[in-house]
Amino acid sequence: MASTVSVKKHFKFSISGQPSDAVEQLAEPAHAAAVPNQIPLLKPRLLVSKGEEVKAGAPIIEDKQNPDVKLASPAGGAVAEVRYGPRRVIEAVVIQIAAPEPYESFSPIGEKELSRIRR
Repeated sequence: MASTVSVKKHFKFSISGQPSDAVEQLAEPAHAAAVPNQIPLLKPRLLVSKGEEVKAGAPIIEDKQNPDVKLASPAGGAVAEVRYGPRRVIEAVVIQIAAPEPYESFSPIGEKELSRIRR
């Protein structure tokens, strides 16, 4: 039994059958990357260098115009590569993920402290 699904812009899909119940196990990724050019109005300044060890959640990039805005590492391990684009714009910071992935720990914020924090 096939059904047709219409989506805006005149796309038509013929779907037949049922989805599979099988769950596919994927291997752990070996690398993760932070891509600062995906964030509009961010002028990135690199805080780490190639080969440096980083923890997941640690700042690796900051905004040149507003240093309070930081981009955190998506994974823990060593910085494998810093990719530059035209005019030396940072395109990606690639991190090789370590086996016991190190991470940055933060203290929890209580309810009383939460009400005192500014927006």
